[in-house]
Amino acid sequence: MPVTAVLVEDNQVIRDNLIPTIESLSAARVEGIAETEEDAMAWLDAHDGH
Repeated sequence: MPVTAVLVEDNQVIRDNLIPTIESLSAARVEGIAETEEDAMAWLDAHDGH
């Protein structure tokens, strides 16, 4: 069963490379992306922490 992940990274190039790497090397699925901690917290609040 995949783990839902929220990636917090402000660099687009790193995000573009990190997401497929995370998903291919682990059981995680990146469901959300945020550039700041505040954006990540807002995403979590909007998705009931899931």
